[in-house]
Amino acid sequence: MIKFITLVLSLHVGILPVDIAVNAPVARLEMHLDGAKVGERTAPPWRFRVDLGRDLVPHRLEAVAFDERGKEIERISQWVNYARRSREASLLLEPSTDGKPRSGKVIWATTDQRAPIALEVRLDNQPLSVQSDGRFELPSYDLSIPHHLQAELLFSNQQSIQAEAVFGGLGGETLTTALTAIPVVLEGAKLPPIEELEQWLQVAGEPAKIFSRDHLLSDRSTAPTSNPAGGDGYGSSIIIVRDTHIDRDLKRLLRQKRQSLFAKGGRILNPEDRVEFILTSSLPQDPRGVHRPQPVTSDFNELGLWNLFIQDYPQLTMPRQQNIWWSLALAGKRAVDLRQRRVIILLLSKKPVSLPGLSFEQAQGYLRSLRVPLLVWAPEEKTLSQLGTSPDRPYLGAPGMLQLFEDVQDLLEHQKILWIEGDHLPNEITLSAETPAGVRIAQ
Repeated sequence: MIKFITLVLSLHVGILPVDIAVNAPVARLEMHLDGAKVGERTAPPWRFRVDLGRDLVPHRLEAVAFDERGKEIERISQWVNYARRSREASLLLEPSTDGKPRSGKVIWATTDQRAPIALEVRLDNQPLSVQSDGRFELPSYDLSIPHHLQAELLFSNQQSIQAEAVFGGLGGETLTTALTAIPVVLEGAKLPPIEELEQWLQVAGEPAKIFSRDHLLSDRSTAPTSNPAGGDGYGSSIIIVRDTHIDRDLKRLLRQKRQSLFAKGGRILNPEDRVEFILTSSLPQDPRGVHRPQPVTSDFNELGLWNLFIQDYPQLTMPRQQNIWWSLALAGKRAVDLRQRRVIILLLSKKPVSLPGLSFEQAQGYLRSLRVPLLVWAPEEKTLSQLGTSPDRPYLGAPGMLQLFEDVQDLLEHQKILWIEGDHLPNEITLSAETPAGVRIAQ
């Protein structure tokens, strides 16, 4: 009946024009932003101008249609600044004659029609055999308790997508649901049972429904899980945004503290950790003007962080113009997409120059709203004064680089992933008054 003509796939601030297609009798059409009505139309053209404000944050945009009696007849929604991917996947469970699923299939669609180069399916974190067309068989399991099924598809450009299904429990009925990963930082505290955890987190003021704690999803290790409700998540995502003019500053740093930098920053990362670079050059756009993140690769784990910083990567040798702050924002989106423990490292040259359109303050605020920690290294204090606002976690010169290595490890070790049932924006999830001291949502 109604459909978004405007699909918001890029990042936006300020005024956003939104067009709706109406294909049936509608007496009134409302536009809602984050639950608040921001516009109303009773006749075509069904066009709205939605003010997103100056801050770059995720939003939920809804169009609500009413009939002549004022009854709601349809509601559609899409996310803004939390765009859908150009690749999507889902899981289809195939019940047998007794109603119990015994097999399934991974279904995927991509805008470029490319097939994945690798496909992995796990049931309660245990790998399953899967055919090239996505079909798989389920092992013996107890339908009276909840189970979690995950698929991960890897494509040739090293980008991956995931799909999940939750089934079992609730009297044995089968259901599928989206899950939202929220990183919680624990300082001197341990994760309690799920029943107590649900009193810690709220979604729109109501207690969150938590499916599990940590590593049933996006756990890139192969460690078995005997207790689905407990344990520790293993995989982490480290995304590096590197100023293209930083080479001279890093080489100077290397001459000053060579031994210390290799000692502290040369530690081997865990094999299950994912490391990516996001290019800071003027980002390419598709015909609709959509900014695409540019992860270079994730196969750097055995080099250690310092080696990653100083490696000569031809992919990172780009023209002088660069969109540092847009790249930083897109790195945050990428970190959320990967659905693991996460941290972003921004490495700046002495005089970082970025194309206009977004400020560091806006980009940093966006990462906060996504619950993604940001560490910013600069060669000197003057660099930070050019940013317009102070970084949450600044690091300066050689001492700062050594401290950064320690803090990256500390941040990731204290993060735990909680899986909340439903599809939620990160900034819709908050802590309740009952949350104990030493517990916070990562940002």
